[in-house]
Amino acid sequence: KDYLVLGVETSCDDTGVAVVSRSGRVLSHVVVPQYQVHKDFGGVVPGLAMEQHRQNIDGAISRALSEAGLGSVSEVDAVAATVGPGLEI
Repeated sequence: KDYLVLGVETSCDDTGVAVVSRSGRVLSHVVVPQYQVHKDFGGVVPGLAMEQHRQNIDGAISRALSEAGLGSVSEVDAVAATVGPGLEI
């Protein structure tokens, strides 16, 4: 069995999730953009970005797992996530 990592990136406005193997093969890559939410403000609004991450993260993870051919998060060996700087969710 190949060692699998679920990567989660939420440091700014887009919600990104990927499943990557130990060998570096990308099994899935999902990005949920927030451009439409922030465009009228001329930049990223942190409070809006955090709320969008909260709304998007579960679906992005589910989609990344599915696209990687996995049934649940229990099938990955590790989770890597943005620590900082960035936004809290």
